[in-house]
Amino acid sequence: EEDYETDLKNIAEKSKKLLPEGFPFSAHVPEDESVLEKQIFKNYTGAVYWNECGRDFIVDPDQPKENFQPENMHKLQYHSLKPIMIHPADGKPLTVQGLCEEITKLKFNPGEHVFLENIDLQLREIDEKEVMTVVFYTGA
Repeated sequence: EEDYETDLKNIAEKSKKLLPEGFPFSAHVPEDESVLEKQIFKNYTGAVYWNECGRDFIVDPDQPKENFQPENMHKLQYHSLKPIMIHPADGKPLTVQGLCEEITKLKFNPGEHVFLENIDLQLREIDEKEVMTVVFYTGA
């Protein structure tokens, strides 16, 4: 178990050095760090937006308590903050490193939810255009 903890610590330190200074999330970069220079989308060169799960799914606390029961989840009332454009539709491909740099520029404060658990890529309609949206799912 001690070796495992040491490995995790080394991976975390290496990842922190590779990601932009001020990147607000804890993420682990694979051993092959060339992944940072890879294009995220093979053929898509349009605008890319970003959101974080805490901004994307905000539950309205002022609703009937029964809405929170598992059988009534379809009645749950919530809203979302508009995703933020992080990459314009300029024809240039977005890389993993570029994505991290653009998110860093936002100076987003995730609070305690800094551990990047999952990333979802979604095609959404924003301002009457279909655009790619990157949604970060985070935990404490």
